[in-house]
Amino acid sequence: PDGGFYTNVAAHVRDGDGLVSDICLFNEGCPYLPHPTGTYPLWPLVLGYAARLLPLSELTRWLPTTFYFGTLILAYLWGASLFPKDLFPKTVPGFSGGHVLVLMFGLNSEFFRYTSSPYTEGLAWFVVFAALFRFRKILARPTWYGGFELGVWLALACLARYQLILMTLAA
Repeated sequence: PDGGFYTNVAAHVRDGDGLVSDICLFNEGCPYLPHPTGTYPLWPLVLGYAARLLPLSELTRWLPTTFYFGTLILAYLWGASLFPKDLFPKTVPGFSGGHVLVLMFGLNSEFFRYTSSPYTEGLAWFVVFAALFRFRKILARPTWYGGFELGVWLALACLARYQLILMTLAA
């Protein structure tokens, strides 16, 4: 149901109606349709604007898949930057912290299920790992424009999933 709801909002974004929906969730009792939605805005916006270029039905399959693999790549880059040394130098040379992170996420069936469906999770995890990868470089040499970039990443994370406001506290 969530994927259908996000796809409906994305179709309205594609058509220029904004963040509105024809679906009334959680017994909201909407007095009119389409009605404004308070859902996480980043995923329907990305999906809706991409649907101006490609068919929405295809994008609901391929865009989450792209974010799934993109997240695994970013997880590898972040993990390898945190722990670049070989974990098992004698038995498995070249196996670093990035490989561990990719195995942890890539073999997790729930991560696969929710990031390869048209839900907000694929984009949210992609933004989180892109931000974590950039934070490592930004915080190593703080500058004013690095602080601005940090704020942009945190804002994108909050727009992807409101619960990611906790990233702001952590940063």
